[in-house]
Amino acid sequence: MGGIWMDNHDLADSLAEVVGFKAGLALSRTRIGAMLKDYDVKLAERLVWPEARMMRVESTTYQEAATYLLYKVGYVATPTVLPPVGGVYHRYKGDPVRGKLTGPIGEMLVEWMDTALSGPAPASGLDPTPFMKRAAEKFGGPGLDVAMAYLRGIDVNQQIDPWTRIRRTDWADTRQLEDLFKSENLETLYGKFFDQRFIDYIARNFDEEIDDVHWRQFEALTAEHFEKQGFRAELGPGRNDDGIDVRVFPKDDNPSLPPLIIVQCKREKRKIGKTLLKSVYADVLWEKAGSGLIVTTTELSPGTDGVRQARAYPVEAIDRGKLRDWVLAMRTAPT
Repeated sequence: MGGIWMDNHDLADSLAEVVGFKAGLALSRTRIGAMLKDYDVKLAERLVWPEARMMRVESTTYQEAATYLLYKVGYVATPTVLPPVGGVYHRYKGDPVRGKLTGPIGEMLVEWMDTALSGPAPASGLDPTPFMKRAAEKFGGPGLDVAMAYLRGIDVNQQIDPWTRIRRTDWADTRQLEDLFKSENLETLYGKFFDQRFIDYIARNFDEEIDDVHWRQFEALTAEHFEKQGFRAELGPGRNDDGIDVRVFPKDDNPSLPPLIIVQCKREKRKIGKTLLKSVYADVLWEKAGSGLIVTTTELSPGTDGVRQARAYPVEAIDRGKLRDWVLAMRTAPT
């Protein structure tokens, strides 16, 4: 088992570089330490020591730590490294037809790769067509399914592998994760209002992190949702917005018409009271909007919801559970 000696600060920087390249997010040493606590408490503690200390790092530990961090930021689907062969076996072990084909098609894969790698390196990568055709010709559709699963497994492992320069997206920049919690900066190349990398991170860490998202980023997340749903969203200035954070219009509607929905965002731990409900209702009347919406990390208090229903206010609420559903629907499918 191989390993190298390096100090804890260099190790944290190296892991941060992997995550920055693969997932496009820049992590602080403190954030890396916090993320790795569930993987290896001792390693997590060493990474945040204020003074640099030499330590031996096994190659498997490095790869597993990097994979776990990629999992924590929402880049990969599982926190563990699973070889392509093992992944395909576990996927089809309950399938009486495809399960029996994992062995022989795995042998075909090895033969094809040996042949493909024995000649000059192709300029555009290996062409798996001969392997897929052979699997389909010998075993039909199920054989092709297994062959494709092997190829997907190889591709995923290459995207995860910390020693490769292969990634799912060629990021034009690296976004500081701390901006999600500390900054009003909404500039992004990967979304209109809210960075897609933040969406993927929140989707993986919703319960632990949604309450700490910066209020301005929370408003941008709400606006991004409506954009992705095919509406035209107008995000307010953030301050002095008269209580309206987002205005929602049909995509191709006359811009002079009133909004379809006006939105008030509340990222807080207290349940929403009657005062806010009545304020949103008043804004609906003033703006001549179709309806109002309260997006919150909590929920309406029972009394507030009772008033809303009894008076038939055209105001709905997206509570914590529905907000989680929003985020999950917006995320990138993990590798």
